[in-house]
Amino acid sequence: LKQPTNTSYVLMKATHYRDSPLWGNNFMCVSVRTVEVKSNSSVLYNFTFKNGSRATPQNTTWPVNATKHYFYSKLNAIEYTLPGGRMLVATVIFTNGRTCYLLSVPHLQTRRACELWVISSRINNVPSCCAFMFDILCPRPGPFTIYNTTVCEKTTPPRTK
Repeated sequence: LKQPTNTSYVLMKATHYRDSPLWGNNFMCVSVRTVEVKSNSSVLYNFTFKNGSRATPQNTTWPVNATKHYFYSKLNAIEYTLPGGRMLVATVIFTNGRTCYLLSVPHLQTRRACELWVISSRINNVPSCCAFMFDILCPRPGPFTIYNTTVCEKTTPPRTK
């Protein structure tokens, strides 16, 4: 969460693409941009995505908080608060510190889903350590390509330098 305003990431790959409480069914072209940094552990994110219910991109803004999960003493998870008050937690299982984050998303039916988020400036050059860790740590089925530059070109966030 310690990113400057207007930093953008895309959801490159995941082990799921159906029934997301965040983006709906058959989602793709998911990106996130930091709108406002509220504190060291709280930000406002704008999400852009497509799903099976609409052909046009959708935008939504949610507060996101860093939190401690699984008895860790350091912040190691991201907590989303959805409309209606439902909270979802995604645990960071790997990061290279700036350009990628590998998240465990246990709120889905399989309880074992993973997501690989990559900074928008590395869409065409995903760090090899990030791709490797996704392949090693994330269960099958998948992976599913969520962000395909050819398909998602019109929803691509501004490139972060």
